Amino acid sequence: MFSSRSVGGMLLGYIGDTYGRKKALVISIFLMAFPTFAMGCLPPYSAVGPLAIVLLTIVRLLQGLSVGGQLVSSLVYTVEAQPKSQWGYYGSFVLAAANLGTLLGGIVGYVMRSTLTREQLLVWGWRIPFLSGIFVSIPGFYLRSHGEDEENDVPASTTTERENPIRVAFRRENLRALLSSSLVPMLWSGGFYLTFVWMAIYMEDLVDDAPIAGAFGINSAALFLSVCLTFPLAGILSDRIGRVRVMTIGGLGMGILSPIMVTFIGKGDPATAFFAQLIMGLALSFWGAPMCAWLAESFSPAARLTSVAIGYNVAQAIVGGSSPAVATLMVDKIGKDSPGYLLSIYAFLALIGLRCVAPKSEVERDTGREDMNSLVPEITNVTNGELI
Repeated sequence: MFSSRSVGGMLLGYIGDTYGRKKALVISIFLMAFPTFAMGCLPPYSAVGPLAIVLLTIVRLLQGLSVGGQLVSSLVYTVEAQPKSQWGYYGSFVLAAANLGTLLGGIVGYVMRSTLTREQLLVWGWRIPFLSGIFVSIPGFYLRSHGEDEENDVPASTTTERENPIRVAFRRENLRALLSSSLVPMLWSGGFYLTFVWMAIYMEDLVDDAPIAGAFGINSAALFLSVCLTFPLAGILSDRIGRVRVMTIGGLGMGILSPIMVTFIGKGDPATAFFAQLIMGLALSFWGAPMCAWLAESFSPAARLTSVAIGYNVAQAIVGGSSPAVATLMVDKIGKDSPGYLLSIYAFLALIGLRCVAPKSEVERDTGREDMNSLVPEITNVTNGELI
């Protein structure tokens, strides 16, 4: 699935930059809803043999194509509909909503494990969450009928034929920002999977002395308080003092505190584990919330969605899927506290990416969307979101 994300991001990015953000977002929603529903309808291996594996692979690849473009399409569509002075605030809601979905999915899984027997889960219970995925299509139908295409949804072109946004994304002058947008999300991608997906497994199965009681509840509470609630506040702060300042606080916090917090979690005390995970989540929020607007601001509108999709999905492909496996291997080979240093490595790489993007002016970002002569000659440093 992670390998198909990059392809899906590039494809939906092309559609969004060429035909409009709304079209790309609607396609990505349907591309997630129907394959998810289809997964709940798949025949068992005992009925169709190897064909079941083939069908499952096809469905998962389609989901990967959707995921690769859905988040970034939502992000770009949302922020471009708002004043630039509030991009941090509104952009934060996109990622916060995705995190809320992760939390709700975990709650559904917990309820099913608590109410169904193991045999019921294996026979038919596992299908319920996938069948309910059809409800994801409801926002897609609503957006298709009532969603507005922004005036600048499809950037105007100074030529009679619009350039291929994929070609624009890989232009030499765009490569530095593209590299930066691949490094910066690494802390969010790897950090989220380790802090809120893998950590529950760590607390239940990998702590030496004894499993931490209520690991799922601790994980869910920390996720809700530190990410879902904190994201809008961090987004507002980035609108006021600059993206880079807020993200640097979060990046340094994750880099310095993660090894310490993982050590505390490894002590096996539930209260200590909760506060340690909460601190890691807060630091991660100060990175992830402003990152949404920062990614959009790093590219011109003509290839914005394509470029953001490429960068974000490269980070997901490199660290998103592999982080839990790498962390588990580190626990086995090095020690139970070692995954904290993996988070420090991600923070170091992401901070480098944050600093390496070339500043762009307001004029440069808006080329192709507005008449150059009508722009107010203010220069904006994209790396900190402030007027200079």
